[in-house]
Amino acid sequence: MSVQLLEKLTNLGKELGYAGLELREWVSAQVKIEEKKSAEALEREERRLLREEQKNEMTLRAQEKLKQEEIALEHPKLDEVEKLKIMELDQQREVKLAEMKLAEGKRDNRNSGAANDSDSGESQASHSSASSRRGNRRKAGPKLPHFDEHKDNIDSYLRRFERYAALQDWQEDDWAIHLSALLKGRALEVYSRLTETEARSYSKLKSALLRK
Repeated sequence: MSVQLLEKLTNLGKELGYAGLELREWVSAQVKIEEKKSAEALEREERRLLREEQKNEMTLRAQEKLKQEEIALEHPKLDEVEKLKIMELDQQREVKLAEMKLAEGKRDNRNSGAANDSDSGESQASHSSASSRRGNRRKAGPKLPHFDEHKDNIDSYLRRFERYAALQDWQEDDWAIHLSALLKGRALEVYSRLTETEARSYSKLKSALLRK
């Protein structure tokens, strides 16, 4: 108990008419009352601080739980993106494999034709001349860029491809496989959904791309 409070209580007791032993007893009683009030106030403050601490802890737990739920919701999206990337890579590998098989078939056909025409010098010379002309034409012009759905118009790109294919003297039966090697993104997805027969037909591939 502070000296100031004790003096205050003593003066108040005197004003109330207490003196001597009665004053001391009254002051002592008032001191106990003040001490009890102080203890109760201290206890209330401790309870208030405890409630605030518990509230803060609950808030932190709720924030952590929300963060974990957000992460859990994000994981499926990441998984889907990874799956799409893997599917696109698989499709590109399939296209490359088909191109390699087609190129091997062409080499076998040329070798077989050369053996069958070995008895005719004139036919062989004509074949060599035609091959030379095709080789020269295939070297003309730059290589076609890949189709970019964000920049290119599909109709204009297909007309450009057809002119380029004609310039390169490609067989029309091979146009679909050549075009597939230039596709990516959603255009490649359209190609991958076609059946084997449709994927070898340039007209069907072109129709599917234009519809998409």
